[in-house]
Amino acid sequence: MAILKKILVPIDGTEYSWRALEYAAGLASLSGGGLCVVTVVDNEGGSPFHSAPLRTGKERENDAGDETTVMQIGNDVLDAARVLLDAHPEVVCDYGLMQDEDVPSAILEALAVNNCDAVVLGCRGKSFFKQLLRRSVSQSVLELSDVPVIIVK
Repeated sequence: MAILKKILVPIDGTEYSWRALEYAAGLASLSGGGLCVVTVVDNEGGSPFHSAPLRTGKERENDAGDETTVMQIGNDVLDAARVLLDAHPEVVCDYGLMQDEDVPSAILEALAVNNCDAVVLGCRGKSFFKQLLRRSVSQSVLELSDVPVIIVK
């Protein structure tokens, strides 16, 4: 029986989210569980989690910020995750693209809808003063989640 049956891994295409995905894949492999990989897009920010690290500066300049562009960026992030997870064929993975302005709420919804029993997410490791000014996604999920949260730096 799997210790962790399904681990949610929210990703945004940043180095931090790839570290979290690698960690979660190893954890799922050891525990016999699977992964649910999601990215959240927001029309306001024009890309997953308000960043588009998979796109060049020129591509970002040319982005119209419309729904089609935003969804394509989200799909690009999920495609990159699929490639990374090809190295872990023993881990069963589900993928999801969500559209929501409130990223922490979307992550919590994905936890519930997919019956995940843990979440692994990356964290930029902002300074204490920056955290006071703006609460991070990882901090919000940590505070509001009913399941264990692992934060990977």
